[in-house]
Amino acid sequence: MSNRASTRALRLSLGYLVLAGAYIVVSSTLLGSLESDPDAYVNLEVLKGLAFVAVTSILLFLLARRLLRRSEDEAQRLEAAEQALRRSRDTLAEAQRIAGLGSWDADLSSGTLSWSDEVYDIFGVAPEAFGHTVEAFMAFVHTDDRRALSQAQQRALAGEAPLELEHRIVRPDGEVRYVYERAEVYHDEQGRARRQIGTVQDITERKLVELELARRNRQQSTIAELGLEALNHTTVDDLINHATSAAARVLETELAGVLKLEPGGEHVRLIAGIGWPTEAIGKGLVPAGDGSLAGYTLSVGEPVVVRDLRTETRFGSFQVLLDQGIVSSITAVIWGVDGAWGVLSVHTNRRRDFSAADVSFVQSLANLIGEVLQREHANRVIRERNVLRGIAADAARLGGWALDAATFEISWSEEVARIHEVPADYVPSLEEGVAFYAPEHRDRIRQCFETCLRDGTPYDEELQIITARGRRVWVRVIGRPERDAAGRITRIHGAFQDISERKDLESMLHQSQRLEAVGQLTGGVAHDFNNLLTVILGNADLIMAEAGDQARLHGLAESTFRAARRGAELTSRLLAYARKQPLEPVPTDVANLLAGMDQLLRRTLGEKVEIELVRGGGLWTAMVDPAQLESAVLNLCLNARDAMPDGGRLTIETANAHLDEDYAKQHVEITAGHYVMIAVTDTGSGVAPELADRVFEPFFTTKPSGQGSGLGLSMVYGFVKQSRGHIKLYSEPGEGTTVKLYLPRTRDRAQQESRSGHRDIPRGNGELILIVEDDELVRQFVRDQVAGLGYHVLAAPNAAEALTLLDSEPDIALLFTDVVMPGEMDGRELADAAQAVRPGLPVLFTSGYTENAIVHQGRLDPGVALLAKPYRLTDLAEKLAATLNPP
Repeated sequence: MSNRASTRALRLSLGYLVLAGAYIVVSSTLLGSLESDPDAYVNLEVLKGLAFVAVTSILLFLLARRLLRRSEDEAQRLEAAEQALRRSRDTLAEAQRIAGLGSWDADLSSGTLSWSDEVYDIFGVAPEAFGHTVEAFMAFVHTDDRRALSQAQQRALAGEAPLELEHRIVRPDGEVRYVYERAEVYHDEQGRARRQIGTVQDITERKLVELELARRNRQQSTIAELGLEALNHTTVDDLINHATSAAARVLETELAGVLKLEPGGEHVRLIAGIGWPTEAIGKGLVPAGDGSLAGYTLSVGEPVVVRDLRTETRFGSFQVLLDQGIVSSITAVIWGVDGAWGVLSVHTNRRRDFSAADVSFVQSLANLIGEVLQREHANRVIRERNVLRGIAADAARLGGWALDAATFEISWSEEVARIHEVPADYVPSLEEGVAFYAPEHRDRIRQCFETCLRDGTPYDEELQIITARGRRVWVRVIGRPERDAAGRITRIHGAFQDISERKDLESMLHQSQRLEAVGQLTGGVAHDFNNLLTVILGNADLIMAEAGDQARLHGLAESTFRAARRGAELTSRLLAYARKQPLEPVPTDVANLLAGMDQLLRRTLGEKVEIELVRGGGLWTAMVDPAQLESAVLNLCLNARDAMPDGGRLTIETANAHLDEDYAKQHVEITAGHYVMIAVTDTGSGVAPELADRVFEPFFTTKPSGQGSGLGLSMVYGFVKQSRGHIKLYSEPGEGTTVKLYLPRTRDRAQQESRSGHRDIPRGNGELILIVEDDELVRQFVRDQVAGLGYHVLAAPNAAEALTLLDSEPDIALLFTDVVMPGEMDGRELADAAQAVRPGLPVLFTSGYTENAIVHQGRLDPGVALLAKPYRLTDLAEKLAATLNPP
């Protein structure tokens, strides 16, 4: 009861006491004065007392009723308050349950701890199972968080800060929960910590969401970082290593790895990884298909999640994974250029339910690896194509160029710079570029530039340039306009190609076509023409020998002989140009051969021409037909004389020469190597540039009509080419001409050539000669000539009759046969048949045109004796004797 209520009750009691006492005293005194009778007095006193009690009872009734009413009202108010309090408590408890919030009270002196019901629910433990001590509580705290909690508690007890932190607890069923603790410490009068009251809230759901968001952020940032690395052209090996490390780190797994499908598709090999034994990297093989986790993933073509490997039934052969303690995994396919390339896997030793985000993260990493694989393949293809394109451009001597319409500066590729023989960084202006073109082509290229810039007219021209080193080079230049969005021409771009080789090939083709035409023409008439010349020359030779003192007859015979010889020379030159003339190349000392021609040249060229022979030191031996070389040099000297009608200097120079690969590339008909060079230089009128390419054509001559056949230089050209050599003409009008012959070198010793001014005609000793000639006139003539040389003679018009005579005449000592004959068998086939039945039978061939029977690649077959038509009696006698009696 409050003091105020006590005072009020005391006052009320004292008032009642005073009033009652006064009533008794006054009423008794009054009755005593009024009533003397004791009995009556007593009765009155009784009545008075009853009246007092009655009044008092009434007063007490009224007072009690008032008090009871007040008490009932108070009780009702108290009950309503209690109900409201209970409702508040229930609401608070429900709110705490919903919020996962509980309270606790710790007696710091005794170490006892009391929890609210919500705390028991959070910790998943029954009240009777909890020890109600701080130590019992700490047993629930995750081992990794106990130190942080203890440090926070020490700071709270020291008054440095209230206890406030998040930590993990491990419930009895093993589930890990996240809680938020907050508490205040209460101290006694002496400042000692006596009590600590706090709350604990279950924040597991929020924390898991936060952790999931953080994990996704890490995953996304990792994908972004590796994606940027991939864009920065990292190698696939580096990306694989970084991706496996990132997968294990972000997903907090113990192992990660990349396995590649082996060629053949039967196995998958571990090529990179984190957490695997070192010896397994690069060597670990597992089966493809359903025989392994990696193989199964490749077969299904989508990510495979393993929650518990110990109960897995989708694939086999996973003992190697169990040996590593693996329980849960994610495996995703890496897609390459031609399909599945391999897999990326992450593994953990704990049973874990990976989220969809985890699976997506692993697949994203695998996709990045696949993209780099595909990019590397594409880059490799591009590099290979660029290399091939570069090789093709180099082989084709093709480059690109562009002209800026505003600055008139030309930019070009390295190949174009190489063609111009200038440094690769040289940037010419338009006029400097035009200046490279040959004078006769500059107006044309200017016109092309102008019309293309003005009208957008494209062009494709074949022109000549003069390189920085002074070489003339044929080029194909292509130009196309380039326009901006408004249609204005801003650039000309195009291609630039060195077509010198093509031009050379075209020239060679034209030359070959001319050769073929001349060869066909010459071959068609040479046989018959030389047959006729053989008879004419032979008869003229015979008439001159027997004319005696008949000067007129001798003169007629001599003029006939000279005319026939000129006809024979014409045929020979045509055959030489067409490379149809049989050569007999032997190792030849060119310097000695030219020295032997000195007197002949001086007599032939006359006194107006000064001749100088310059012999190079250590001159090599050449493989060449010496007789044809003499004829070629003589022809060059005669041409030189004709170019110097008023006299001049003729220099014949010899030297060793090496034609390298660069020179050979510029002259596709020649092979790089060692050559013996003969240069014939005159100081004559020279040859105009536009005629220089035609001087070797047959029947082309710069001499006045009737002063030249046009076959001299063509014969030299054909002879040199047939000898596998090279010929080059250098000339300037008014300065003279140099013709250089390059003859192939041989390491064999040169043969010594015997020269004699007088030649005795060898005669026979009655040997039997079989002559085979299809032309009756020639056959009869040759028969008479051979018989006149002291031989016995048999003659046959064809191969069949010749073989019959061979069977019937065992004394035949030599077969003298024409090469070209009508019928089924030519001279070579006849010789083979004859030697088949008569081994060792000597054979002498004769022909004005051999084709390919006994001559191949322009050279007489080894061991073959040939007497070319037309021939003189002395030539016939010497060949017969040499064939019958070889050295």
